[in-house]
Amino acid sequence: MAEDSTTRMRVDLSELKKEFKDAQRQIQLVNSEFKAATAGMAKWADDADGVSAKIEQLNFLYASSNMLSETPELEGLTNLILLDLGNNAFSELGYLGNLEQLEELDIYSNHLEDFDVLKSCPNIKRLNISYNEYSGLNGIEQCPDLEFLSMKGTKITDISVLENLHNFNTIYLDNDFDRSQIDFMIGNFKNGDEKTKQYLLDKQYNLND
Repeated sequence: MAEDSTTRMRVDLSELKKEFKDAQRQIQLVNSEFKAATAGMAKWADDADGVSAKIEQLNFLYASSNMLSETPELEGLTNLILLDLGNNAFSELGYLGNLEQLEELDIYSNHLEDFDVLKSCPNIKRLNISYNEYSGLNGIEQCPDLEFLSMKGTKITDISVLENLHNFNTIYLDNDFDRSQIDFMIGNFKNGDEKTKQYLLDKQYNLND
């Protein structure tokens, strides 16, 4: 009788130890899976932060020919140097964000009439507004460092405001534009369309006299 009780106790203890070991293994497995899951989340967070950091470091953004019609929000792209929004569907283009490092803005082939967008990028040096609905250059004086302007296919007839931009040296005009307005560029001219180059060359060296 006593022997049966001892045997039964040993069996019970053995089973208890086995169950305890199984429980330990389950706990270890759960811990392992939890660590793997949280490690994945940490990696995802790191990846997300990495992508955000890379976006902030972006220097060139090409978004032409995408049928865009609403002003994009580009706040945070503080290192952007070139932005191409050409050949889209903008009829208005407002404040994009603080783009003080931007040097080149391409907004050709849209339906734009004003220069509200320049409030975002007062330090640009190159501006392409060709094939838009512009009828004047009022507002372009917001960019005192402007050097380059392409304005083919617009309704602009008066460019006198450009005379006050001391670094201005390159212009692209329609063939029938009155080029007597660009005499102020003589001595500071760098590049332009073929007719403009020939006109200024002739004026500078009095080739037509």
